[in-house]
Amino acid sequence: MSSELISIIIPVYNVEAYLKECAASIMGQVYENYEAIFIDDGSTDSSGSICDALAGLDERFKVVHQKNKGLSGARNRGLAEAKGDYICFIDSDDMVSPNYLSDMLEAIKAGKADMAFCDVDSSKLAEPYYDIKESCTLKAATCREWLEDPWSREYVLMVVAWNKLFSRALLEGFHFEEGKWHEDEYAVNQIIYRIKRAAYVPKKLYKYRDNVGGITGAKNKNNKKHMDAFDAYEERIKIAIKNNDLSFANRTLANTLYILTELYFKNPQMATECKKSFCEFFYNYKRYLDNKQLLKYQLFLKFPRAYGKIFNLI
Repeated sequence: MSSELISIIIPVYNVEAYLKECAASIMGQVYENYEAIFIDDGSTDSSGSICDALAGLDERFKVVHQKNKGLSGARNRGLAEAKGDYICFIDSDDMVSPNYLSDMLEAIKAGKADMAFCDVDSSKLAEPYYDIKESCTLKAATCREWLEDPWSREYVLMVVAWNKLFSRALLEGFHFEEGKWHEDEYAVNQIIYRIKRAAYVPKKLYKYRDNVGGITGAKNKNNKKHMDAFDAYEERIKIAIKNNDLSFANRTLANTLYILTELYFKNPQMATECKKSFCEFFYNYKRYLDNKQLLKYQLFLKFPRAYGKIFNLI
């Protein structure tokens, strides 16, 4: 077993009902050389005191209390505190399997990879497109291919921060965008052209809890902060163009335009923002669309109801 230190960063905000389960799953790790950094992000319930109590149970547990800065601010504080050779993030209302650290570290070592990521136990995800049974190593181009279909399981597994073990070198200069929703969509943009190899472990080592109060939960379905995701998509398009990866830019743009039309019809409260954003994407980047895509999205601009009926959105 490798002896490198792993830093586990756990942002904490008002999760008193789940925090002990999360901490217990960390305590139960087969790989023991880790530090668990709990960032109490200004909790108003008993989460902060639970963190302090947990630190008294295990010397590897460390607690930082700070004023509320949001998930990204808590993660960034954790990065500043982390001393590990490898770094991972666990959301405090989720749990991990006992082999979460050991299996991903082993995969990184075996594949000489920059990071490892695992499958996720969640009822919200689609069935996998790729039938992968054993741990494998993906080249950088393949990692970007997993980001081409935002409705796929593979997309989610590649985007989220909490099912991954990162080498410290990969995260050099890395930060999470503060004040933004869908922060992982921004975060992945910083590494998609830095990754040389990524190890994939097709085991559901991470258990995602569907929290209705979270930003992806039912309570926030119509919140206009979801539009932050489109700023991240635009950033991804620009990065792809800068790297002369026009195929990836095309797929990201086409998917972004379609998602905006889908939201336009399915979330009437966001229709105005969606139409405005659609026009900005279309006119700023239409030169990266092929002729078929141009016709498709010109139809939405001129005859939105016809477009909606053709593509079963209304």
